[in-house]
Amino acid sequence: MVLIIEVCGSVAVLGMWVGYRSLYTFRERVFKATGEGIRNASPLPSGVSYTVVVPAYNEENNIVACARAALEATDLDSTRFQVIVVDDMSKDSTMKVITDFRATLSEEDQKRLKIVSAGPRPTNEVWLGKTWAVWQASQHATGDYIVFVDADVRIKKNGLDKAVACAHKEDAKLLSGDVAFDCVGWEWLVQPVILQNLVINNDHRISNDQSQPVAAAAGHVMIFNRELYVAIKGHTPVRDHVVEDVMIAYYVKVMARQKVLYYDFTDVATIQMYANFTEMQEGYSKNIYLAFDRSALMVVGLVTLNLVAWVGPVLATVGGAAHMAIEGKAALAMGSVMVGSGLGCTAIQYSVRHDMDKAGRIPNRLSLLQPVGGVLVCYLASLSLFKGLTGINWTWKGRPLTMPGEEASTDKKEEEKKKD
Repeated sequence: MVLIIEVCGSVAVLGMWVGYRSLYTFRERVFKATGEGIRNASPLPSGVSYTVVVPAYNEENNIVACARAALEATDLDSTRFQVIVVDDMSKDSTMKVITDFRATLSEEDQKRLKIVSAGPRPTNEVWLGKTWAVWQASQHATGDYIVFVDADVRIKKNGLDKAVACAHKEDAKLLSGDVAFDCVGWEWLVQPVILQNLVINNDHRISNDQSQPVAAAAGHVMIFNRELYVAIKGHTPVRDHVVEDVMIAYYVKVMARQKVLYYDFTDVATIQMYANFTEMQEGYSKNIYLAFDRSALMVVGLVTLNLVAWVGPVLATVGGAAHMAIEGKAALAMGSVMVGSGLGCTAIQYSVRHDMDKAGRIPNRLSLLQPVGGVLVCYLASLSLFKGLTGINWTWKGRPLTMPGEEASTDKKEEEKKKD
């Protein structure tokens, strides 16, 4: 009886992966189609300009490479293009290294690169994350569009020229999307699994349907129409939200009733998010609980689903092989089914990684160790749930994310309104 249950379980897991493979293929095709608007974009109209804003808090290891990539990505002169690096009261050498870098540039590039300080945050208001820095920097922007770029992003040649041209053509007041991923260390195990989980949750047909009260955004690269951004007072409406990118997209689309689009940005930029496991742990334990609307039940579901999906095939393969080795003919047949199911799951997992590589999302490395990545994602999700519920050590780069007093319930109230 136990063996029959094991066989049924292994076949069920294989069925789950077959279903996921179909879902991935469909949604990837839909998503890649959005990238055609960027890949085939006409040249940026001569009268259109844009400003890149890079918020930097303790980014001494990233800021120069980010600024250099942005400057080298376009041939537009300082009348149509500028980069503003805004220091968010860093405690490291961020300001020094970017200032020294600017001094090495040509006169024209020095005009294109501006360095400002966000200054201290108001003591009577809650400004979480980068919201204060980008709002302050936006007031120095001169372009028709403002492009917010994280310091760990590297813009590809002509990437933003095409993306801004696409936003202009589509009359999108906010355009963002999924960039390509590069990884170091532990990221090779975790990031591919995170990306595969996102396929389940994100249907971009819905988020790009302007009649639907659902919005998607990725804070890595966000392209705003500057007139609209100033009109809504920038990030002020979402200044006390940890996941400010999704919330400002929702605000622009639903509250301001303006066009918001989420596209394939793999031809626009790459990102390498975390330098080590400690950073990755802090980053994802900040985001996962909030990404599921503060629902403990959904996070538990995520953990359960990933354990079944990634550990199940390993157990089926190992358990089936054990039955084949030590038991009789019936067990040999059933063990063969278990091994076949486990190996079938592994083949599907590898095929998805191959497609992700081919699509330019993330290189296909360490794909056979994905079950380890699945377990790590379960750990990060559980940690995020604990921190989100208790507020203990809930930080990003050492800054607390728990809001004092009445503000602590703001995210919950807004999420409830969103659901209604």
